[in-house]
Amino acid sequence: TVSYDVKVTVPHWQPTSDTDQKLIVQWNDYLNKLALHEQGHVDSVARNYLRVKEAIRKATCSTAEQAAQDVLDIVRQANAEYDQQTNHGETQGAIFP
Repeated sequence: TVSYDVKVTVPHWQPTSDTDQKLIVQWNDYLNKLALHEQGHVDSVARNYLRVKEAIRKATCSTAEQAAQDVLDIVRQANAEYDQQTNHGETQGAIFP
């Protein structure tokens, strides 16, 4: 059985009652765009995790671990390239302020 569990950690800010409303709007916009960026990472894992199962199925007992790790390396590389392409979400608007 192959499964995945993705945990995304995002910043949290609790504005005070005297915080400028414009800053709150900017923060919420940033969080929404950051969530969009992070969803791209989650989607990449979801698209590729079954490739790990397939690699293990095609391997022998002695090569299964390496076959799985090879596919995971490809998934990690895809995520690194996604961050490079989006400048860690900046091109998607995930910048504050």
